[in-house]
Amino acid sequence: MKRPSLRTSVALACLPLGCLLVVYGLHHEIEGIREDKLVALAFHAAAICVEITIGVAIVDRLLEREREREVLHSLAAALLNDILYVTWVWTGSSLFANKDTTPALSSVTSKDYMYPATESLALKIGRQANTMLLVHHRLINEKRNSDLYVTLLSLSLLAAMRGFDSTSIDAQSVDEIIQEAMNETDVAGTLREAYESLCGFLNLATPADVGVPLSQASRPDTSFEAQAFRHSGKRAAMKWRTRREK
Repeated sequence: MKRPSLRTSVALACLPLGCLLVVYGLHHEIEGIREDKLVALAFHAAAICVEITIGVAIVDRLLEREREREVLHSLAAALLNDILYVTWVWTGSSLFANKDTTPALSSVTSKDYMYPATESLALKIGRQANTMLLVHHRLINEKRNSDLYVTLLSLSLLAAMRGFDSTSIDAQSVDEIIQEAMNETDVAGTLREAYESLCGFLNLATPADVGVPLSQASRPDTSFEAQAFRHSGKRAAMKWRTRREK
């Protein structure tokens, strides 16, 4: 259980104290007890206690909102970094935001197949987005931060991009499952929209903002050999080259 902060403790102490002082002053007024200075002092002290309580409540609320903002920005930045990484592994685009991520993802076609490890990275992003929605549902929902909520909801679909919605797979169902799975253009579109949304949430400029037209994007190298090299290094790339040459 989370312990109350010092500010909260002070506020909780001042509020009942202020109420008691008000009751004390009113009692003396009703009873007609002639202690004008004492009554005035009681009302003054009560006013101070109430002011302290209200001030502490406002400061606590502002600090809580700042903490929430930091949490949301940290989550968004982590997801953005993962999107940049999987896009780099897949297409060879820049690892930094505001470069050629959007053009690279826009140029992906259904023939730009994902290397198995690249696909696993995309699946991981989907699971991560789903976890964020579950753990931070109080901060990320339709009423609060709706744009971020929609972005995470869209990314969470990547967790089921292979279309495996059954516990067992037989020979007859493989083709059907493959048809239900997300194709490469669907995955690229989801990543692109999420990338642009997260850039907006973090106040980062996108290529459209800095005047980089999509037509200038170079054709991404999505060969398995290139993806294997970017993900796992030279040996993995040589392995795929050997398979291709056989």
